[in-house]
Amino acid sequence: YRGTIYILHYQKELLEAAGFSSPPSTFAEFQAAAAALTKSGAPLRYGLGTCARQGPAISNHFTPFLLSSGGSFYDLKTRKIMIDTEESISALEYYANLMTKHRVMPPEAVTWEWDEIIANGQNDRYAMAVTLNATGTLLNKSKASKTAGRWGWTVVPGAQKREQTKSMFFVWSFAVPSASRHKEWAFEFIQHITSREWARRSMEKGNASARLSVLNDPEIVEAYGWTAAAAEQMKTAEPNPNDANWPSLELDLRTGISSTLQGQTTARDALQTVADSWRRKFNRLRL
Repeated sequence: YRGTIYILHYQKELLEAAGFSSPPSTFAEFQAAAAALTKSGAPLRYGLGTCARQGPAISNHFTPFLLSSGGSFYDLKTRKIMIDTEESISALEYYANLMTKHRVMPPEAVTWEWDEIIANGQNDRYAMAVTLNATGTLLNKSKASKTAGRWGWTVVPGAQKREQTKSMFFVWSFAVPSASRHKEWAFEFIQHITSREWARRSMEKGNASARLSVLNDPEIVEAYGWTAAAAEQMKTAEPNPNDANWPSLELDLRTGISSTLQGQTTARDALQTVADSWRRKFNRLRL
């Protein structure tokens, strides 16, 4: 019913005014654009917005940088841990430096969750964000948004080249319990609300359809803007670990990202601590 993916949102005119004819496609370009946008927007507008509170959003906002660097979490089959590889460490070091060294993120972003990334984009607190696809509707079309009509979208930058772009991808699904009554009517309902027609109509309410036929529909692209970028991003997207233990493991990762973003530890020490905790948990679970 809903396909959630991360893409790059950017204010087109601000990027052009800062001297960039196209959105950044590599980490180096992204950092340069964020620095230029922070300088031109000072003191109120920063180059980059993100969710850096130690809550549900923090690891998801880091993950596109992790995956686009060639890093990962762990192998579901072998349980080989990859969160402390050189690729993963360099991803967190780059991401944290955007806040602690280059200062292109609002300092209060350490308190931002889902609602705050939307509200601050609507109030022109940042010029770019790598965040949820459907956020584009709330930024660009909402009557509450002071930045409505200003946004453009593309895929997440790759570490050295655009082809390295990746995002996590997860969906909201419906199912019918096997023991439920009237399963046939329940399934009819599911078919109805996930049909192409209703997927199109749900976009009006801020949904992010999982149907490529809807995301690439010329009328939908014209109306919402971000859908073509989301459809392209899906081609290289990866799901978060489909693992019953992931919620516990992800809590460790939240702590590591948060401590690095606040300058309390290095990316290497933070992710090695995360990896050590994961190994202990895998041992206890005999995985």
